[in-house]
Amino acid sequence: MVQDYGVILERCFAQPLGSGKYMSNLPSNLEAIRACGYQHVMVSTDGGQVENPLWEEALRQYVDYLAQNGIPENEIRYMTRGIQAWLLDLAP
Repeated sequence: MVQDYGVILERCFAQPLGSGKYMSNLPSNLEAIRACGYQHVMVSTDGGQVENPLWEEALRQYVDYLAQNGIPENEIRYMTRGIQAWLLDLAP
């Protein structure tokens, strides 16, 4: 398991399918969070691709989805800010 190795999984908002279409990763991302623990999942949008929504909208949808599916606010905050700060050595 990732917990045994200190792995951080980056889970992106969507996968580009081409022709201006994308597939949501949100259900599988939720499964990964539940299986691996929020401490091991970094939330990202992979925004900027033509197929995906703008990163701001993608992040809003992502956070809303997690909250609506029972992920507590403090865990969402850690996955969207805490891990990134730790990786950049910015964490207090």
